[in-house]
Amino acid sequence: MMNPEIKVVATPTAINFLKEIINRDFYSIAVKENDTLSLGDKTLQFMILPNLHWPDTMYTYDVEDKALFTCDSFGSHYATEEVLRSKVTDEQVYFTAAKYYFDHIIGPFKNPYMINGLERIKDLDIDLVCTGHGPVLDSHIEELFDLYRNWCTPGKPNDHKTVVIPYVSAYGYTAQLARQIAKGIHASGNVAVKLFDMVQEKNTEKVSAEILLADAVLFGTPTIVGEALAPIWALTASMDATEDKGKLASAFGSYGWSGEGVPHILERLKQLHMNVVDGFRVRFKPDENQLKDAYDYGYHFGCKLLNRELKSPVVNTGKLVKCVICGAIFDASITVCPVCGAGEESFVPYEEETKRSGMDSDRIYVILGGGAAAVSAAEAIRQRDTTGVILMFNQETELPYNRPMLTKALLADFSSQQIAIYPQAWFDENKIQYVNQALIEKLNTSNNTIFLKDGRTFHYDKCIYALGASSFIPPIEGAQNERVKTIRTLSDVAAIQNLIHDKKPAVLIGGGILGLEAAWELSKAGKDVTVLEAMDRLMPRQLDAQASQMVRKTAEKHGLHMMTGVKITQITENGEECTVHTENGEYPCDLVIISAGVRANVILAKDAGMECERAVVVNAKMETSTADVYACGDCAQYKGINYALWSQALEEGRIAGANAAGDTLEYEPDIPALTFFGIDTQLFAAGDLGSKPDQQYKTLEIKDESRNVYRKAYFLNSQLCGIVLIGDISKMRELIAAMKEQKSFADAAALIV
Repeated sequence: MMNPEIKVVATPTAINFLKEIINRDFYSIAVKENDTLSLGDKTLQFMILPNLHWPDTMYTYDVEDKALFTCDSFGSHYATEEVLRSKVTDEQVYFTAAKYYFDHIIGPFKNPYMINGLERIKDLDIDLVCTGHGPVLDSHIEELFDLYRNWCTPGKPNDHKTVVIPYVSAYGYTAQLARQIAKGIHASGNVAVKLFDMVQEKNTEKVSAEILLADAVLFGTPTIVGEALAPIWALTASMDATEDKGKLASAFGSYGWSGEGVPHILERLKQLHMNVVDGFRVRFKPDENQLKDAYDYGYHFGCKLLNRELKSPVVNTGKLVKCVICGAIFDASITVCPVCGAGEESFVPYEEETKRSGMDSDRIYVILGGGAAAVSAAEAIRQRDTTGVILMFNQETELPYNRPMLTKALLADFSSQQIAIYPQAWFDENKIQYVNQALIEKLNTSNNTIFLKDGRTFHYDKCIYALGASSFIPPIEGAQNERVKTIRTLSDVAAIQNLIHDKKPAVLIGGGILGLEAAWELSKAGKDVTVLEAMDRLMPRQLDAQASQMVRKTAEKHGLHMMTGVKITQITENGEECTVHTENGEYPCDLVIISAGVRANVILAKDAGMECERAVVVNAKMETSTADVYACGDCAQYKGINYALWSQALEEGRIAGANAAGDTLEYEPDIPALTFFGIDTQLFAAGDLGSKPDQQYKTLEIKDESRNVYRKAYFLNSQLCGIVLIGDISKMRELIAAMKEQKSFADAAALIV
């Protein structure tokens, strides 16, 4: 029976753990860093050093006896009757045991935790180290400290980005794929590839060491009896999330009957919180086309490693395609949309418009804003007027960039240049004067002048108002706290990345596309994420109830906590933590991201006397109510509609710029569409999904929950008007075309079924 007067001295975490272990309360003293405890003739100093190798670890220093109690650090699975390190006679066996202990107990936490521990004790006067396992160190103390410093120091890094490819091949087919993938990786840039045939390579520790130092890893395995092969499983089992988290990884292989080997390895890599990309599989022996596909797979894998995944892998073809999701237009050789990340199934051929000539002038065009609409307007102007002056004013510091990529790559290490719409050279070649960090104070439409807050003024002949939108912050008490963020700019992303240093929970307010994209990125980084949605379902403006429920179930299956019908009362902040308070509960976290839509930036337009509603009102030529001023993008509305979509901004910008230069184009709204790639599924929705309660819709629905596939088509007056695809979106392009052609139920049904 425990003495009820005993007081347990420990870290707060340890006290909580102990209560759950013994299932009773007790007296305790929770200590903090550098706290001391006097025991009369003994003074104990406490050092909080978590994750060595438990979350509750601390060191204790006996000041008078110069003795350090280290729990697991500096220990070994080595027993000796003499207890003391000075009595050890078999040095080789002891050092082997100490190294093995370090590798398996401390090694996973060496950086930064063990390094922090060594730094913390470097100035202490130590005569004795009392470890939790192995001999008490009464000698050789500095020797072991030096060994730990050496073991904590990574091996010599590779000279270049390096991909390790361990593989097993039963009939030589997976080996063929490995060699082709390696060639593709080499072609992507300055990347080294290390191939290991695990049938021939007996030293698995050597391969594991190479994986540890590599920047990326690809595992090759066939499928035999429904499973990946043992040598590959052994390598993945030896990996640790603390060492390999975030590393680029995937798997490939040949299979015969079923092909589960590659998906099983991919699942293991996801458990390690690695940056897992889709795997590559072929059935039996790869043919010539499949070997080319393997080469392309390697090429794209290498480009992703080099942060060049958005670049074209082959020579410019001269042909153009248009992404039906975001409206971006680019060379047909590019296989991933550089704006929204959609695949080739989203592309349709695009015929470049015939350029009108003879519009050269000495006009001054002023473009307010630096987003998609602004760039599209500038491009359309310059295509028609090669001599006019174009001035573009943007309040951000960077060149205009592909904003949809912000949530898709929330935690990626990328630069503004990598997601720029065009490089600086494009602005120079097209004689577009780009003025960054430009804060506009006033637009005077009576004398065609803009005023900057730094005192500068600029005259214009034609003005393009493309100031976009800002993130909407609901009127929640505490929404302006330091740890509450939105995602609209690169600086927003940088601020979020600075707040994410551990796996503390995060809360996303808003269950729309951008909110789910951000939630998935945080979840992949190991954070426990809760999504709070005010409406009764996710993506309420984009999906019908059935599709929304399917997305929710998939998200919850992948560890996201989805709460709908939530009313948030306030957000409180306390140091590095905050709490989201709702009517039904509280959600403590270290980060809150609000994704509650946008609001058009119209203050400047209203002050200038332009007609505004939710956004600046424009006609089909993108003309505002004020002469010589056009508006486009997220800040403009045509016939009362503003979807705030990238595709809409591009097209409106093109029309505005062309007409400012003297053309007579009219805007034709496209079918609004959205995509989502995350939680190991794909989603596409477009058109009218039964949004008019006074209308009678006919629907056709296919649902296969075992494959997480859902297809639904909406028909109004027997014409296809809306579609939802989940899981398999391969027919997206054909269905978009069918909607534009207003296909009948009979004609469109074949595409759904």
